[in-house]
Amino acid sequence: MKKLFSIQIVAAVLICCLWSAGSPAAFAVKPEPGYYRFPLDMPALLSANFGEVRANHLHSGIDIKTGGTVEHPVLAAADGYIARVVLNPSGFGRALYVAHPNGTTTVYGHLDRFTPAVERYLRDELYRRERWKADLFPGAGRFPVRQGEVIAYSGNSGFSMGPHLHFEVRETASQRTVNPLALRLFPVKDDLPPRIVKLYWFGVDTLRGVPVHSEPRPVALRECGPGRYRTVDTAVLEVGSRGYFAVETTDRKNGTANTMGAYRVTLRLDGRTLFDLSKDGFLFSNTRYVNSVSVYPLQRGARNEFYRLALQTNNFLPSYRTVHNRGLIALPDTLPHAAEIEIEDDNGNRSRLSFRIRRGGSGALSVFPADSAARIVDCRRPFTGDRDGMRVSIPARALYESVFYRQESAEIPASVRRPVYSPAFTFLSPDIPLHRSATVGLRADGLPASLRAGACLARITPKGTLSYAGGSWKEGWVTASVREAGTYCVAADTVPPRIAPAFREGADLRRATEVSFVISDDFSGVADFRATVDGRWELFEYDVRSRRITHRFDPSRPATGARHCVTLEVTDGKGNKARYEGVFLR
Repeated sequence: MKKLFSIQIVAAVLICCLWSAGSPAAFAVKPEPGYYRFPLDMPALLSANFGEVRANHLHSGIDIKTGGTVEHPVLAAADGYIARVVLNPSGFGRALYVAHPNGTTTVYGHLDRFTPAVERYLRDELYRRERWKADLFPGAGRFPVRQGEVIAYSGNSGFSMGPHLHFEVRETASQRTVNPLALRLFPVKDDLPPRIVKLYWFGVDTLRGVPVHSEPRPVALRECGPGRYRTVDTAVLEVGSRGYFAVETTDRKNGTANTMGAYRVTLRLDGRTLFDLSKDGFLFSNTRYVNSVSVYPLQRGARNEFYRLALQTNNFLPSYRTVHNRGLIALPDTLPHAAEIEIEDDNGNRSRLSFRIRRGGSGALSVFPADSAARIVDCRRPFTGDRDGMRVSIPARALYESVFYRQESAEIPASVRRPVYSPAFTFLSPDIPLHRSATVGLRADGLPASLRAGACLARITPKGTLSYAGGSWKEGWVTASVREAGTYCVAADTVPPRIAPAFREGADLRRATEVSFVISDDFSGVADFRATVDGRWELFEYDVRSRRITHRFDPSRPATGARHCVTLEVTDGKGNKARYEGVFLR
C-alpha cells in the first residue's frame, strides 16, 4: 500500500506542475462523486459551507452540525490511512488527516478524541518530546482505515464556536482544498436560492497613477419573486464615468438557520460577462486574498458577504473565470444599459438582480481631490517611510493596489488604561488591508532600562483599547512585524501570567478524573507552560477559550491517597514567567 501511495503522489505532483493555476475548475486530482461517504451517521446539516468569507481567510471546508453535542462517531470518508495527527489549542484543535489512494486527503477538525490506538500513539509522542501540542505524521502503514470505520469522535476543540465537525477534501500533493459540495461528493439538501441584500457603486478615479475610490453609494433592492431582484428607487441607476459594483449577499440551506457563503458571483453588462468568480478550491498560501475578494471596510464585523465585482492589481487568487477590464465599468455613452448580477450557491440555486444603468447625474461627480505632496506606495515595489519618530517598511505586493501614503500623529484615547511610552502614530488607513506584513518601528530612546525587555508595539483598536502587536526594543527603537495598518504606540508587558489552581491546596483527588489550572495573561498572551508531578513531566492539554489546562489521570493506575507535588511554570509572549508549587492527594 505504501509503495502504491508513493507512486500516486509522484503522479499528482507531475500533474500539479502542468496544471494551469488560472483555471479554477482545473484539478490536479479530481475527486469524484460516489468515492466518499458522509463522515457522520447524522443528518447532513451544515453550519458553514466552503469558501465563506472570514477574517483574513476563506473557510477551507464545511462545518457539519452535531446537534450541539460532542462524542458522535466520526467515520472515514473513504479507504486510506491516517497520515497526520494534530493536537493544538487553536486552529482545528484535535484533527486527523486521512490520505486516500485517489490522491486526495480528507481532514476532520475540532475533534474531542481519537480512537484508543491513535490516542496511545499521540500520548507516547507527547511524553517522549515533553510537549503539550503536536503535529505528527505516523506513516502509511501504521493506521490503515476502511470507509465508514470510526476514526474519532466529534468535539469542540480549538478555535470552535460550538460543537461541530469541520470537514475538508484536499489534493494530497499540493494540499489545495476543494469544494466538496460544488463537486457533489455527497448530497446536502438545499433548494433555497441565495439572497441579494444590497448593491453598492464605487466611483474610481486615477490621481498620479493611484486608483482612488469614492465612498460606497448603496442601492436598495427588493425581491420581486423567488430568486429575482430589482432596484427600489429608480428604474435606471445613474453611475459615474468609471467605477465598479459591489454586492452584499447571504445564503441558507434547508433545515438550518445558519448563514452561508456564495459559491459563484457573476456580473453581465448588455449580455456580456464582465466578472465571474467561483469558489472551486484554493491553496492556503492564497487564502488571505479574501481581503481583496471582499470589500474590506464593509466586510469587517459583518455576517453577510460583500463581494467586490472588480479585480485589484495585486489580487492573484486563481478563482476568477472571467474578468473583463478588471471589472471596471466605463460606459461609452449616456444611453441605458442592461446589467445583471447572478449569485449561485454550491447546489446550483441562483438569484438574479436585473437593473439598468447609464452614465450621468450625481454618479459622475469627481471622486477625491489630489494631494500633490503625498508620497505614493507603489503596490508592486517596496516602500520605506521614516519621519517623526516612526519607521515603516512595506514590502512589494503587501497592498492590493497603490495608495497615497498617510502617516500622522494620533491621540491616545482616554479609554486606554495601560501605560504608553511613546506618541501614537497612524500609518495608512485601517480600512486598507495588508496582504503581507509591514515592519513598523517607533522611537523609544527614553524608555527606562527596566521596561526594555518587555517593550512591544501595541495597536489602538477602533474600540479604544490596546492590542498586543509584538516586537522588541533595540538601540532606542521598538520594532515589530504587523499585519494591520492603523495606529500604533509603544507599550510594555512586565507582568507575569496568572495561575489559578482549580483545586484547594492539599485536596484529596482520589475520586477525581482530572486536575486542572486556569492560566491567563493580561497582554502578550500565554506562550508556553510546563508542568511536572513529583518531578516528572506530565501532559496538560490547553483549552484557549476557557484558559484551562487539564491533566487526565490514568484510569489504570489506582488512587491510593498518596501525596503528590505539582509544579507549573507559565511563560507569556514577552518572556515573563509565573510559577506555582502545590500538593494534592491521589
